[in-house]
Amino acid sequence: MDVAALQNLPVPGVEDRGPYIVFVLLRARPEQADALEARLLRQVEPTRAEPGCVAYNLARDRIDPDRFFFYESYTDLAAFESHLAMDYNRTLMRELPSYLAEEPDVRFGVTSRGAT
Repeated sequence: MDVAALQNLPVPGVEDRGPYIVFVLLRARPEQADALEARLLRQVEPTRAEPGCVAYNLARDRIDPDRFFFYESYTDLAAFESHLAMDYNRTLMRELPSYLAEEPDVRFGVTSRGAT
């Protein structure tokens, strides 16, 4: 997966408030699941240290151990775009295909009105 694939990010509307939310589902090749988990864990600390990062959580599915998901929250779209530009993230994007059984499922959102 290349960062360029994320160029057309949905832009929040002018009435949207709150953080820019990213939810990513990954399915590892069964023989790569443990290695993928170790690789993804290397992203957590530097990402959480980014100025615009509100939350960055990695989880491994308890029923399907080949499935991983990220819940990410950034102060705004610019903060997420900055995250994508980080060298460690660009490196991960180049490495991901060797671990994955399928393309990542990436969803974007903003906090629902009234929930902030």
